[in-house]
Order: sequence, then structure tokens, then C-alpha cells
Amino acid sequence: MHIHTVIYTDHLPEVEAFYRRAFPNVSFDAQEGMFTVHWASNGWLHFVRADETHPPSAVALIRIHLPHTDLEHERLSALGIACGDLTVESWGKWYGNNVRYFEVVDPTGTHLHFYEPHFGEKRQLMTTGDGTDTRKVQQR
Repeated sequence: MHIHTVIYTDHLPEVEAFYRRAFPNVSFDAQEGMFTVHWASNGWLHFVRADETHPPSAVALIRIHLPHTDLEHERLSALGIACGDLTVESWGKWYGNNVRYFEVVDPTGTHLHFYEPHFGEKRQLMTTGDGTDTRKVQQR
């Protein structure tokens, strides 16, 4: 399921420059008055030029799943992009008790949390067609 988030902004050129520089391997779509970031499995982030009808949006929080937060943190930091510290904390049952994440704030003030759920736990990477974990199949 892809989630579409729309953020109205007065900083559209800065937003486009930021995302193109920070995430060159992500797909983008630029049209007059709009810039879209296509996160592979995390949905689309649409930035639209604010106007009288749609004033700039309030600050948003977007969570983006990554398999290796340490590598992305290192890559973004090397580009000179301000990153929060890598932090591990509980985000509840869905995400797990050990979620490792860091934060980046884009030119609109949107907080991007790049996270790795179930950090340090043995994770099942594959399942069979009926949803059985492949580790269980190996144990049979």
C-alpha cells in the first residue's frame, strides 16, 4: 500500500534541490508548482506550491523504513546534511521494542525519520507462498 502525503510549501525550489541532492537514487517527478518524491515502499511525498487557498502546511513527520540506518546516516552526513543521532527506542508492538532511527529535517520543516524496526533481533527475510517463515521450513 502506498501512502500519498501532500505538503504545501513556499520553498518548492529548495525542497527539490534538497531531495535531489540527498536522495539521488529515489525517483522524482517535477511539474509546474509540484515536486513528488517516490519512496520505493513508503509511498509518495507531494510538495505543492502554497497559495491563498492552500497555505503552507504545518510541520509533518514522515517515517521511512530502511534496512540499514547506519549506512544511510553515514551517507547523508558525508554530504553535509544535518542528521540526528542514531537512536534505539521502543515504538510499540508493530515496530518492535528496538527501533533504530535518526531524523533529518527538510526545507519545509518536515521531519523524516529513517528507521530500522526490530533492530538487533533475528528477522525473517523470506516466507513461503503460504506465509510460513523459511526458518521454520528449514527446521522441519
